[in-house]
Amino acid sequence: ATDTTVALPTGWTYTGSNIVFNDAITHPYSYPRARPYAGIYNAGVTDDPDRALVAGISRAGTGGEIQFRGLVADGAASFLKVSFDLEPWTSRIRRGETGEAAFQLLAEIDTGDGLIPLHDFGIISTGTLVMPEDRVINGNDPKFRTQFSSEWLNADLPEDATLRLRWIPQTENAASWLFGLDNVEIRIASVPEPTTLTLFLLGSLALFRLRRKNGS
Repeated sequence: ATDTTVALPTGWTYTGSNIVFNDAITHPYSYPRARPYAGIYNAGVTDDPDRALVAGISRAGTGGEIQFRGLVADGAASFLKVSFDLEPWTSRIRRGETGEAAFQLLAEIDTGDGLIPLHDFGIISTGTLVMPEDRVINGNDPKFRTQFSSEWLNADLPEDATLRLRWIPQTENAASWLFGLDNVEIRIASVPEPTTLTLFLLGSLALFRLRRKNGS
């Protein structure tokens, strides 16, 4: 959690602009008093293996987005489903201060001619958060965590196309807050049923292959 050389999971990146991408943790996370910077953290309770990929919002209210890219394999798909836990984590905020952990989630597809919009999932939010008296927010605690799961969505996903998902933090009410993603599931199917993906590394492309089970 304190080593900023740790690489992000394969396929995941962070950008503070639409130009500069990072594929490793940019700031250390020291539970429960992490400093709020615009960057990406490996957040969690000390020595707890349950971690979250967390974006920091600076005191000035700036922050970047978390992205995932994967390739569609084993034939085209027609449906997409995304689920994840949205988790706020403690930063150096005064007790009683309010904020909001929220992402806009966008899906895009690239079939060889550049990325084009596929679906806007809208804003996923915890609602208003209040820093507790003990100034500790554990994102693994169900009372802080918000679970999101989309419906099966119609989506044109040709074989070998690149799927990109963008979690864009909403910074208006989030200055100095840290929040991010845990338990992310990305599913595709030729028919709308819960087909679990197997994810395969594509070497230096740093992408996941999105693969269905045999017989699905």
